[in-house]
Amino acid sequence: MKPSLEEAWNCWKNCLSDYHEDNSIFSQITTMVWDTAIYRVILKGRELRWEENPEKTQINAELHNFIDRNYFQSQCATVRRLVDKSTMHGEYGVYSLGALINDIENRKGELTRRAFLDLHSMPYDYSEIQKRERDYIFARGFDENPSIDPSEFDWQKIEDAHSQFDQLSGVKSEERSPDDRIKQQVINGLRAQLSKCDPIMKHVDKYIAHSSTPESRSTILDSRVTLAQVWEAQRILFEIANFLRGILFLDDNMPLPVESYSFYIHWDKALFRENEQNLVYEIHKIYHEETKNWLAESEKNVWKVIEEL
Repeated sequence: MKPSLEEAWNCWKNCLSDYHEDNSIFSQITTMVWDTAIYRVILKGRELRWEENPEKTQINAELHNFIDRNYFQSQCATVRRLVDKSTMHGEYGVYSLGALINDIENRKGELTRRAFLDLHSMPYDYSEIQKRERDYIFARGFDENPSIDPSEFDWQKIEDAHSQFDQLSGVKSEERSPDDRIKQQVINGLRAQLSKCDPIMKHVDKYIAHSSTPESRSTILDSRVTLAQVWEAQRILFEIANFLRGILFLDDNMPLPVESYSFYIHWDKALFRENEQNLVYEIHKIYHEETKNWLAESEKNVWKVIEEL
């Protein structure tokens, strides 16, 4: 059964900004941006060590290759998830900007100006509120300490919602109608902006989510993706998400939350002290022996599964 507009509205709200939900769009963007804040600190530390001794930089190449590879792949995969154009509903529903934009387009016939205000629990016509405000001010005109209850007389937020919908519908304020709807140009513009992430999408499809064959990946003219492209995609995705949160729910978000004190401590500490270097060898040796057993047992273990069927 198709959800009601109110149910869809609540779903959009959860999709965007439910911070108890790790898969919500802003939770994913916050993780991306926060990881980048940490990664940029690492890059600066690496740069300082290189400047200190370009001929023999004292950093572990394997560790930093590991950091680079996993940072890059996780960032690209998150971009891919946020652009995903699947549905928001059903067994395979996803929280993504692509799915959210599709859902808004599918419901824009119902999401009229009046429905928009109803979903915000606002009256369409606020002239009566303005009148009560004027009467209240006049009645209290000689009060030495006049006060106005903003929750009772705050008609400006209703006008702001109308103004927001003026932009969405492309209607002038003097021509407003309860049946105004979001113009298709808004949807098309959001999709055009989202499409700027397509090179990263293709890279993920061919090199990260799937191990494409040479024939398959030959269809990509340029498979390279740079950190600059990833960071630009972060900005684009945040702007789209914040735009949707602003126009739908009349609110916005900071992309990078205030950091805690723990962000700044222990950057000057090594993982291992000088007298612990032998532990690196011992840990690697134990794992090396474990993987040797995979080789020795692999054929036997697979035959065991086959024969037990």
